[in-house]
Amino acid sequence: LLSSLSVEEQRQEIQHSKAMLEEIMGHAVVSFAYPHGSKTDYTKDTIKIAQESGFNCTCSNFIGMVRQGRDKFQLP
Repeated sequence: LLSSLSVEEQRQEIQHSKAMLEEIMGHAVVSFAYPHGSKTDYTKDTIKIAQESGFNCTCSNFIGMVRQGRDKFQLP
């Protein structure tokens, strides 16, 4: 779980995975899904890292509606 890692470990995990996928796919990866995805599986630091890493949005695993104005970095 990302929430069990230090901020730097989270950064390395997210950015390394993004770079690997982009190399394999040959184009930018712009969305991210939090592993397991419950609200306890990621932190505010995780969200910030995802934003800084160039993702346009992230998905979680909880019930909810996606409406205009919803936080793009905690989509259900």
